[in-house]
Order: sequence, then C-alpha cells, then structure tokens
Amino acid sequence: MNNYIKTLYFSINAATVASDAAADAIMLTADRFTNMQPVTSQTTLMTFLDVENTGAAETKITLTHGDGQNLDAMEQVMTALNSNPKDGFIIIADGSGGVFADNTQNVIESVALTQI
Repeated sequence: MNNYIKTLYFSINAATVASDAAADAIMLTADRFTNMQPVTSQTTLMTFLDVENTGAAETKITLTHGDGQNLDAMEQVMTALNSNPKDGFIIIADGSGGVFADNTQNVIESVALTQI
C-alpha cells in the first residue's frame, strides 16, 4: 500500500501552448474533490473545496467532451482517480501535452478553470 497524497493535474492550454503563466494550470489534491455533474450535453463540471482558503469559495473545472458523452467523461475521470500511480501524480487534463486522464476512454477534449 502506498502512502502518498493523490494529486490531480489540470492544464487549460491547447496542444501547442505550454502552461507557463498564471491560471494556465492547477494541481489539486484528490481529497478536495466534492462532485461532478453534467452542465450541458458537451460539458461536465468538477467541483473542489476551496483552494484559496477564502471560506465559501470553490474551484471548478469544466471538462469539454463530445456531445452526449457526460457519463463517459465522468467514467474517464473516476478511472484516473481510482488509479494507483507510484508517486500519486494523476494527469486529468494536460492540453499542452494532449493527455486527458490517459486511459482507453478518451472523450475529454479540453478544460477550463474557475475560482469562485
């Protein structure tokens, strides 16, 4: 059994742009993940507890995917969350590297980050 904290990585940039500026990427610990829900037929929202320590704030990650693939996107994320990488580092979305929760069910196309 590994004693590490699972850390999730999200990069919002396109495949040709490096994550090299503020708000280009974020790492969140998996224990701050609270829920995931469809927003539209092409977007699914992941919500995390506040990372800015402002009390009521939440960090929201919007996943964009093919039309009607909300459940597939959720399964893709949950497969990644339930994995056991040797170092705890889990890439959920790396647009600059073209990797989206690397598994056989690759339906995630891009991500957006919102801190509220």
